[in-house]
Amino acid sequence: MNKFTIDEINNLVKGELLGTTNEQILGLEEIEKAQKNQITFIGNKKYANLWKSSKACAAIVSEGLNIEPMDGKALIKVKNADLAMAVLLEIFHPEFPEFSNEIHSTAIIHETVVVGEGCKIGAGCYVGKNVVLGAGTVLYPNVTIFDNSSIGKNTTIWSGTVIRERSEIGNDCIVGQYFSCHPENHNYQDRKSLIRLQGVNRKGIQIGDNCWIGSKVTILDGVKIGSGSIIAAGCVVNKSFPANSIIGGVPAKLLKIRKNES
Repeated sequence: MNKFTIDEINNLVKGELLGTTNEQILGLEEIEKAQKNQITFIGNKKYANLWKSSKACAAIVSEGLNIEPMDGKALIKVKNADLAMAVLLEIFHPEFPEFSNEIHSTAIIHETVVVGEGCKIGAGCYVGKNVVLGAGTVLYPNVTIFDNSSIGKNTTIWSGTVIRERSEIGNDCIVGQYFSCHPENHNYQDRKSLIRLQGVNRKGIQIGDNCWIGSKVTILDGVKIGSGSIIAAGCVVNKSFPANSIIGGVPAKLLKIRKNES
């Protein structure tokens, strides 16, 4: 389990630290559910009044909100809470649930599907005609992948995700992560993700390697997302973006280009 001090968190998101806390920060949580060793986000003034009653030891706060630190509870003010959330999502990576069987008996897998070595397919999944699953890829329960799509190696696709026909997703991606940053409400949490990768003609969709895609994202046909990109929850992506993009909004816009750490 990763642990960070409030100063380490502030250095990572490059914000303005107000107040302090002695708690070791172990993870992220929405403001009403957070515990004393967790950090939360306040990106909208309608959630500001929840700060006093929250058990969180710290909060990332968008500039312009009238919120003050409290005894033992620190604030980090940032220009863009989406970007700060994206940074912290990377460092507080959760341990994934384990599978009792590599391929569950209730999964429906077309006879033409190519299943790479070490793939895991959960209960209730549907994998259509001519789909290719790269080695080590994991489909959690109730994932749907339609015909002629390809998924790269070591990619994780979370429950409820729907990938439309003729889509291409690269290696080492995470689609539908359990805790995701919403472009308008940074306290949003959705454990039942629905990603609609809408491929409706032969062009389909192309997602590069090492991408993170939040919940309830819609990606329109023909769109290409460069490797290393992060797409915030709720986005409607109607155009292509280069590698290492941080993307948010409806319609989607480029928030920032990440540093390439490879």
